[in-house]
Amino acid sequence: MSGVEGVATFGFSEPDLLETSTSGLIERDVKVFKIGTFTDSYGRTKEWTGEDLDTAASNFKELRDLNILPNVPVRKDHSTSIKDVVAYFTDVRRDGNFLLADWEWVSEEAKHAWDRKQLRNRSIEIGKYTTNAG
Repeated sequence: MSGVEGVATFGFSEPDLLETSTSGLIERDVKVFKIGTFTDSYGRTKEWTGEDLDTAASNFKELRDLNILPNVPVRKDHSTSIKDVVAYFTDVRRDGNFLLADWEWVSEEAKHAWDRKQLRNRSIEIGKYTTNAG
């Protein structure tokens, strides 16, 4: 069976991650992850390379384009509740040392919370997607 397995959570906060450009209800060029060594929520340490970020971006596009995971949520926390969704990813790509994302806000209220810096901390979930081919 295919699905998302082994989701690991990585949290970090740096001033340069707060720089974004905004247009309407679309947030563009949000720095969501970077190259480096991180310890996940299970206590496992991994060094993330540019190749890893390229793979993450490529997999995001493939799963979205194949309509397998067309609506990847941006949540206020690591819950699984729809009530905590504030946006949906529309694009993911690597730019230098960073994984950048664009997302579409679900409401003006969510966007205003971001603009007021109420949603400034980021913690990303990265999971392995197992195909039917293994």
